[in-house]
Amino acid sequence: MTSSQQFRNIPLFSFLLLSVGCFSPDYGGGGFVCAIGGACPTGFTCSPDQICEKAGGGPTDAPDIQIDWIRAHNQTYNSDEENPLLWHTRNFQIRVDVQNFALDSDGGFRVWLQGNVEFDGIHTNDEINLDLPDSVDIGTYELFVQLVNNESAVIAGAIDSWGIEVTSIGGP
Repeated sequence: MTSSQQFRNIPLFSFLLLSVGCFSPDYGGGGFVCAIGGACPTGFTCSPDQICEKAGGGPTDAPDIQIDWIRAHNQTYNSDEENPLLWHTRNFQIRVDVQNFALDSDGGFRVWLQGNVEFDGIHTNDEINLDLPDSVDIGTYELFVQLVNNESAVIAGAIDSWGIEVTSIGGP
């Protein structure tokens, strides 16, 4: 290869290097899980819920979700109380308060326990009955609710959790 042939390829290589260096993917508004150690792409921060959110937060009218109460064995636990106790039952009810979001027309919420034990997919009623799966044993768990849109995509930051304690399982 002659020196003139080598120099002829320099503009092509320069263009390729500049193209790769200028690549800027569009991550939208976030809503995806943080990487190990809480890492997120530039311009995003990892929330306490381990979800990458656009830095600076979202609009003030963003959807909000909160577990209002949990009811088990005829006892209602309000959100300002200690962890609800589930004993001698696998069935319990929760009420979820959702602001700036229309359940059903905008989407719904999913409910799961830590360890990715999910309850029956997407819910569109604010009060629902849940049954602990057989895989759940005695112990303390974190119960999560998170808003999803009509395509089942997670809505960034629209999540709440509450600890529950399973003290025994069985009949009355």
